[in-house]
Amino acid sequence: MAWHCNPPEKHTRWHFLIVPKRHVTDSMELNGPEILVMMSLFPNHLMRDFGFKSRGLLMRDGDATLSAGTIEHLHLHIMVPDGTGRAEAEAESLARALVFEKLRQGMEPETLTDGEWDLVKDRVPDTLIRDPGFAAMLHEQPKK
Repeated sequence: MAWHCNPPEKHTRWHFLIVPKRHVTDSMELNGPEILVMMSLFPNHLMRDFGFKSRGLLMRDGDATLSAGTIEHLHLHIMVPDGTGRAEAEAESLARALVFEKLRQGMEPETLTDGEWDLVKDRVPDTLIRDPGFAAMLHEQPKK
């Protein structure tokens, strides 16, 4: 199922919500057809019908108390920008992206400066990012 929400986010033209009909709380519970519908058919249909090319995706997945969600049901947000500006300060956004790029390239999380950690700590749980194996997982090459 998909529906249009009133966009609460600044600089957002449209906000859509996609949810599986079957009750699931975690993306790992989805079967093949449900994945196809949620991640391909609905987004492609919305892009065609509403004429947008760029979007932001956010999935509320797993335990709602840990995923900053309010509903205990898997759902995907598609947010379409209105072209009037960024949702956050450009300098902060760029700085955060640079920190995530350091992690992607294999920098150990515990070597981040306090300022770098402050940029990402609210977006990645401390228990996950400070785990020594996390950086390795981020830059691990997919097996062919």
